[in-house]
Amino acid sequence: MVNFRKTWFNPLYFHLRKYIDDPKIRVIKIYGGKSSAKTFSVAQLLAILCYVDNCSAIAYRKESSTIKTTLKKTFTKAIDSLFMGDVWEMMDMKACCSNGSEIMFRGLDKEDKIKGIEGYKYLLMDELDHYSLEEWQQANFSLRGVEGVKLLATWNPVDENSWIKAAIDEQDWIDKSLIIDGMGCSLLDSTSFVRMSRDGSEVLIKTTYLDNKWMVGGIGFGFRDENLIKVYEDMRVKNENFYNVNVLGEWGVKDKNKKTPGVKAGFLVGETSPTRGITFAYMNFIDFPKNRAYNIILIKSKGEIRV
Repeated sequence: MVNFRKTWFNPLYFHLRKYIDDPKIRVIKIYGGKSSAKTFSVAQLLAILCYVDNCSAIAYRKESSTIKTTLKKTFTKAIDSLFMGDVWEMMDMKACCSNGSEIMFRGLDKEDKIKGIEGYKYLLMDELDHYSLEEWQQANFSLRGVEGVKLLATWNPVDENSWIKAAIDEQDWIDKSLIIDGMGCSLLDSTSFVRMSRDGSEVLIKTTYLDNKWMVGGIGFGFRDENLIKVYEDMRVKNENFYNVNVLGEWGVKDKNKKTPGVKAGFLVGETSPTRGITFAYMNFIDFPKNRAYNIILIKSKGEIRV
């Protein structure tokens, strides 16, 4: 029998534990900044549930080649933090429990790899922003065959134009409490939030490093990483956009065509009057670090180019 202490967990864990027991909820999404222990908290949760309830889980990472340095490493650390090394054995691409349960680690380099996953109670899609909408939908359709199945996802919100942001904006959300009644250890920072879809089938949680007690320190547990906190605070001054996305977990803009970090560019070409041979080009540049915008208009008329 394993006894778990509250000081082994971050506040996020207790919210996950609450909502994963709700039979009406099918999807739990967790996003936010770096060092917020999103995947780590999910790993702790799955290690406990698969052991206690004698069920299995499958965790996906988009690129198979990164699993051993990401998912597997995180789950190993989570199991160690719970002192469950005597009931969980880490294998090559899975963790095996003494009760016969498994946590499988899989890559999703091809969409068809997510098919045939009946029998798993929990499915995690780590770094959801690396997947396509079709892959997410396929996972949702394929997760079946066990009562109380849950689809979980974690990611950093680097691109406000992603299908994830669009799907979130399409739904009507209800704000929930940042603390679970009677559990002071579950209090999330004011920069975070917990929301539930109006139909009660989905939970959305935003979290940051301020919820990680092994970053900012807890009362009587965890520790405060002053060096990394200083790096984050310095970034607030040097690159505000990077800070907002990677530290505060705010939605950012991802421009695949940009070559200069922190600069977003737009380009438009058209004709004001084809019969007169007048064409124009409009360019817009946004320099996030300096918080400045530049607009340039080029007009070509009668062989001359004017700015």
